[in-house]
Amino acid sequence: MRKTAVNGEHLGAGARVQCSILLRGALFDARNIPPYYQDFSFIKHALKTICRENGIERDRRARVEVAAMVIALFQEGARSEGEIVERARQRWSEASIQ
Repeated sequence: MRKTAVNGEHLGAGARVQCSILLRGALFDARNIPPYYQDFSFIKHALKTICRENGIERDRRARVEVAAMVIALFQEGARSEGEIVERARQRWSEASIQ
């Protein structure tokens, strides 16, 4: 297995993780992602759609939090842009009710 260096800020200086990708603090283990998912542009499009719908354009911190939610939805099994956006809308409305 190929080792990939990751950001020391998140895992300790000089840390190495096997077959992993670090995206803003969310750790993906590439072994858990089916090989047919080679194009993850639908995640980027879902993120842009959610941010646009909620007026999040220039707030980097808010975009990072939305990105974390999108990644969590993917890890929970959402496998299309539409599914991610719909689940995000549900979570957004649940959070605004509380």
